[in-house]
Amino acid sequence: MKQNRSMKRHIMVTLILLMMFTISGCKLIEDTGEKISQFDADMDKSVNFEQNLSDFKALELHVNLSVSELNIKVSNDDVLSYTQKANREELLAKQTVDEIGDTIKITYENDDKVKILSGSQKSEATITIPKDTKLTIVSNIDVGDINIDLDGLESVELDISTNVGEIDVKTDDAQPSLTYIKTQSDVGEVNMVFGGDTEQLETVLMSANTGKVSLTLKGEVKSTLEIDAKADVGDVVVSLSGFHEEEVNLKAQADVGDVTIQVPKDHEVKVDASTSEFTSNFEIEDMAFTKSKNLYEVKGDLALISIDLNISVGDARLKYSK
Repeated sequence: MKQNRSMKRHIMVTLILLMMFTISGCKLIEDTGEKISQFDADMDKSVNFEQNLSDFKALELHVNLSVSELNIKVSNDDVLSYTQKANREELLAKQTVDEIGDTIKITYENDDKVKILSGSQKSEATITIPKDTKLTIVSNIDVGDINIDLDGLESVELDISTNVGEIDVKTDDAQPSLTYIKTQSDVGEVNMVFGGDTEQLETVLMSANTGKVSLTLKGEVKSTLEIDAKADVGDVVVSLSGFHEEEVNLKAQADVGDVTIQVPKDHEVKVDASTSEFTSNFEIEDMAFTKSKNLYEVKGDLALISIDLNISVGDARLKYSK
């Protein structure tokens, strides 16, 4: 039985991976009929913008680039700095500034959509933001990794996506104003680590068509929290280790991949597990629980953590966070 189950899983994984990569390739690389000259990797084109933020209480940052790695981090002065280098002029962004009361909205984007030709474009953009800036980020990159270090910054909302590339968001600082997070990658991993309290966090939406999805919340959360973590092909990891004052509703789904969920001790936990008979399995490690059909319950004195688990091909496990 185990051998048949394993064989079916391998066949399904192989077929789905082939289908996903075929679709992704068709979507992202267009046959334009153009003759591509030899690839010049030298990023000798560049732009630099600076904007003083001392007269504003909040920043709304929009970044929309065709091809670029994007890095966002704190600076030590009152000036926001945008620096980008590229090997093609059309990859470079322009800056637009709008003042809305005590909020400044700054947008960086390409004038025209660049046709994405495999292996012919290269760019890197870095944005440094004054310390303690109250920050909303809305960013979409067609091809490129997104790295955001929120240490020293006060995030409010994050809406981040890339068609091909990894998304990495991290901070050890508390984020007392953060309420909403949405991260999405078509092809690439999504990884978020919040080491401090996120007291007002209400919504986390994260997904990857092909790639691992991982969320770590180490601090205290006082609001009712909705988490939706999904990977079509890839693992899903959600680690909650801080105190939750209100209920947590977690949806975790992996079509092909494993799911690992860690929860803090003393919280009540309920799991509705939807698994396939021959291609998936669900286990609870080192917890006393009761079971009725697909419903599992772990007793606790603290706020309820409700988990809606859906896995087609892969294994799922629930355990206490360290």
